[in-house]
Amino acid sequence: FGHRGGFDKMVARIADTERAVPFHIMLLMLSVFAEAESKAVRKTFVPLVNQLQEAVFARVLATRGDELKRLSKKDINAAVAKMEGILMRVMPREEAKQLVETFRLDVSLMMLRSEQLEKRLGGLADIRLAVETADTIRGMELAGREVPAAFWPRPEVMQEW
Repeated sequence: FGHRGGFDKMVARIADTERAVPFHIMLLMLSVFAEAESKAVRKTFVPLVNQLQEAVFARVLATRGDELKRLSKKDINAAVAKMEGILMRVMPREEAKQLVETFRLDVSLMMLRSEQLEKRLGGLADIRLAVETADTIRGMELAGREVPAAFWPRPEVMQEW
């Protein structure tokens, strides 16, 4: 599959903004990447991971209108979790965590801007949690304690965001 360009075609389909792939189909496509275990198969998709990450993040953040109304927080979290698992297999944990947590902030903002109260409240709750995490990290830094690199978002990221 991978040697015949299957992964390339899946990334291209997810990245196609003209014909947005339905969200549930994108989740199935991400499952194929997440389940690819053999070294031979992984060699064919590892070079595509950056493109996949950009395509998935753009696709999720482009979700609007009726499609956003139909999606549950569970669906969006599933896309984020699958992408996080893929990234953690091919790059350093800290780098993957930074990409995913920054994306979670962007998703939270998207939800906060939604027309649905339920989505707005979910986005607000996620932003509140990120602020609390950043505050905890700041407290650890001020107390002179070592902060694990995987703790995100950092206070300076929240301030900039």
